[in-house]
Amino acid sequence: MLAAENRTITTKIHHSSPPYTLINPTSKKLEGAIPQLVNLIVTLAGYQSKILATPYQRIPIAMNQGTADLGVIYTHNNEVIAGSLTKFSCLTQPLIKTITSIYGLEKSPKAQPTLAIFGLIVTSEKTITLNNKQYLLEEMAYSGRAFKAVVAHRADYVLASEAVARYWQTILERQFLEIDTVGEADVLLCVSTSEADKEGIEKLLRQLEIAISSISLVDRQEIARRWAMPINEILPSR
Repeated sequence: MLAAENRTITTKIHHSSPPYTLINPTSKKLEGAIPQLVNLIVTLAGYQSKILATPYQRIPIAMNQGTADLGVIYTHNNEVIAGSLTKFSCLTQPLIKTITSIYGLEKSPKAQPTLAIFGLIVTSEKTITLNNKQYLLEEMAYSGRAFKAVVAHRADYVLASEAVARYWQTILERQFLEIDTVGEADVLLCVSTSEADKEGIEKLLRQLEIAISSISLVDRQEIARRWAMPINEILPSR
């Protein structure tokens, strides 16, 4: 593994959902609650941390090709977004666990409202049924584009967590209503098991599990305050 050679852990993380992940417009570096958590875990495990912003579809590929030691994998309602976990081992503790809801400026009277999505659901279908309600899907590259589509009336609703909705509500100065709660999303820190160095992979996983167990309530509170998130979303089993 790369980490075994130079003591640096490279992690690839999707970057489209503030306050979980965002690109700092000044430094151009990836910031947010997830990068901060990953940096803390990797540092506590005794490694230097290097984080690279990567589209979620490319993260499993990068891990299997050996260009990343770790990757952040997302699941929604226990379904893996962009791929499967068959070639990965993930830490038992999710980094983030959050409720997902449908948000809009008002309740739509349409029989099939348009739902903007930005990664929580990956499907080739044009429609989806959530809680017995059918929606037309409109896939967006990142969360800001999805919320702006609702403001511009190009979409009726957007699928997001409370923290993401609150972030864009502040940025766009619009009040988004929670229309319906539809699921739960987990953010997992994973390592590829496709490499030959099985012993090295198991050692790294043990080190990361020990590191994550040592993160304190104060650490979680600081992350929650900085990124305006509910503390119960951050390492939720702690």
